[in-house]
Amino acid sequence: MRLIIRSIKKRYDEATVLDKAGYTFESGTVYGLTGCKGAGKTTLLNCICGECVPDNGYVRLDVGGGFFKADYMDFGIVYDEPLLPENLTGGQYIKYLIDMHKPAGDSIAEYFENMSMDSELINGYIGDYSDDEKQRLQLVGIMITSPAVILMDEPKLKGKMYDVVRKFVDEMKKSHIIIIASEDEKRLKTIADEKILIEGGILSGNKVWED
Repeated sequence: MRLIIRSIKKRYDEATVLDKAGYTFESGTVYGLTGCKGAGKTTLLNCICGECVPDNGYVRLDVGGGFFKADYMDFGIVYDEPLLPENLTGGQYIKYLIDMHKPAGDSIAEYFENMSMDSELINGYIGDYSDDEKQRLQLVGIMITSPAVILMDEPKLKGKMYDVVRKFVDEMKKSHIIIIASEDEKRLKTIADEKILIEGGILSGNKVWED
C-alpha cells in the first residue's frame, strides 16, 4: 500500500507554507516528519487527510488495485490536542466504536489494558481525563477503526507516553502507513524509520538519521 502526494501547494495570505511538496509513503515504514516550528508540518498533515484543501496538487492512495483519490475515512488522526466527546465515559466511547467497526465485538477492558490505561477510566468521563489519558484513548480509537493511514501530530514522546506511542507504532506499522510529525527529533528518530524534513515548503527524505 502506498500514499502518494504530488505538487501540494498551500498559501495563507502572502505566505507560502507548502510549495510543490511531494512524497511517496509505504506501509511498513514509519515516517518521521520534522522541521522547525511553523515549517508547515500540521498544514501538510491536514492537506493529506483533506481537513485542509490545498491550492494545488493531489493525494492518491494505492492499495494494490489501482490509484484512488484518498477519502477522509482512509485516515486516522492523532491530534496534539485531542478532539473527543468529553460528555461520554471512556467505555461508552469505545463501545460505540466497537459496535461500528467490530461486528464480532471486542473487549473494552482489553483495549484499555493494551494502552496501559487504568480500568477505572472505563467508567470515567473523558472530560475528566488527563492529556495523556486522552491521547491514549485516541490511540485505542485508531486501533479499532484501523484506517489505512495514521497521522500523528506532535504526539507526546516523553515519560510513559513515549513507551505507549512506540508500542502502538510497532503494532500498527506493518499494515498501515504511519506519519509522525514532531519537533522532538531526538525522540522521533528512535521511533521512525525514515526522516522527512520540511523546509521552505518542500519535503526532503533521508533514510539515515544523523546523530
